[in-house]
Amino acid sequence: MTGGLEIVGAILIALPASRIVGMALGAAIIAAAVFTVLRHRDFSHLVPLGVFVVLIALAATSS
Repeated sequence: MTGGLEIVGAILIALPASRIVGMALGAAIIAAAVFTVLRHRDFSHLVPLGVFVVLIALAATSS
């Protein structure tokens, strides 16, 4: 399920007409992942998630 949403988000980001929706979907997926990592106290996975947060923020500011 999550992988399917990630693929849909990537496709939406690739299409200029739906880029904002794709970034919102990607941000929601990453937020859920961060929440899950914090809930399970598996802090070693926060760094890679932080990289994705920065990439989504950069994509949002450049479009």
